[in-house]
Amino acid sequence: MDKIIIINEDRDFCKTYQRALQKAGYQIEVYFDGKVGLTHALAQRPKLIILGIMLPTMNGFDVLEVLKRKETTKEIPVVVVSKLSGEEIEELKHLGVSAFFPKSTCTPEILLKKIKELLS
Repeated sequence: MDKIIIINEDRDFCKTYQRALQKAGYQIEVYFDGKVGLTHALAQRPKLIILGIMLPTMNGFDVLEVLKRKETTKEIPVVVVSKLSGEEIEELKHLGVSAFFPKSTCTPEILLKKIKELLS
């Protein structure tokens, strides 16, 4: 069973997506804090990370930058789901994000399709 870590400050988002992804057969761990989530991602090296941006203690840009800089995690796909502007989306691409979805239009079905594509 592939492990996916969700690092997102929105508890309702996490609950909804955790349920949908578990139903699809993934093992899910959820963290609401940037530093805590990063620590677990570095230690566990999941198959994929779903990342928010407005995280307490360490924002998603900084989490992504560390993940992509480390030899042990740089190949892990990172999908960002958040409310961002054009400049911020360009910064994510520069940092090596695998995919970005606007939080307002993302659904569990859309995200699941992308996850399957990234893990195949």
